[in-house]
Amino acid sequence: MKRFVAIGVFDGVHLGHQAILREMVAQARAGGAVTTVITFDPHPDAVLRPSGAPPLLTTPAERERLIRALGVDEIAVLPFTPDLARLPARSFVDDLLWRRFRPSRVFVGYNFTFGHRGAGNPQLLAERGHRLGFDVQVFPPVKVAGEVVSSTLIRRYLARGEVERAARALGRPHRLPGRVVRGEGRGRALGFPTANLEVPAGLCRPGRGVYLVRVEGAGGGPGPLPGLANLGRRPTFRRADEAAPDTLEVYLMDFSGDLYGRELTVEFLARLRGELVFPSAEALARQIAADVAEARRLLGDGSRSPRLPDRAGLKTPLR
Repeated sequence: MKRFVAIGVFDGVHLGHQAILREMVAQARAGGAVTTVITFDPHPDAVLRPSGAPPLLTTPAERERLIRALGVDEIAVLPFTPDLARLPARSFVDDLLWRRFRPSRVFVGYNFTFGHRGAGNPQLLAERGHRLGFDVQVFPPVKVAGEVVSSTLIRRYLARGEVERAARALGRPHRLPGRVVRGEGRGRALGFPTANLEVPAGLCRPGRGVYLVRVEGAGGGPGPLPGLANLGRRPTFRRADEAAPDTLEVYLMDFSGDLYGRELTVEFLARLRGELVFPSAEALARQIAADVAEARRLLGDGSRSPRLPDRAGLKTPLR
């Protein structure tokens, strides 16, 4: 049985990753091969550079869902341990890749490295493949708006609150899952009740501010619901020197109901403004009303599948 294998971390499953996986699947279907993705958990940097490990763009479960949606047959998640990190590059190919998976063809990105201290590269992989009996296809970088798409670039976009640029590089809006927990009830007191989400640790959050979002898991009709999300410290109600973690609060437009304990997924469609400090709760309520009006303007006819081609740079409804 022929087996085509793609190797990588694939955090975010962005456009660069998608180019590799789509081509592997297309070639496999034409040639009667099985497709396997080899990836790693935790992220290698969490082992190699624990203090500088990047926040993840996707949970492991979401990463697997996105990979399978591209038509991949199998996913092998290898535990990235200190022992694996110390494995010499040649042993990675001969003893792990070849002996365990017996690939006919291997697909990697141009910047793929492997083995101890990242000594292995696509050239070494191709050399070993020639000896062992598999060939290697190396993919060039994918560019969007003149920039090479990478997980690092997408994290940079998100840190600046540029969720529309992140969506262009991901090929879809950035998503955050979370469980609804009880908050301080300030949104309800202002006339805009919010769901406070407890987001799993280690996930990449957009920068502080207010965003147009779409929320899955809330119910209330077919498909996800539009809303506003606030990411930040709620500085209007806190002293400047008061330590507090950032929170994610979501206001669902035209929705009422009890969401406590519900698991939601928030898609970030557009940034409306940065985090601001208001002189009073009344001033904040007026700004929220203005934010809702702006969100409705962007939504146009109130559809739950807003089209934002000018702002998000996507040619199809955001899904």
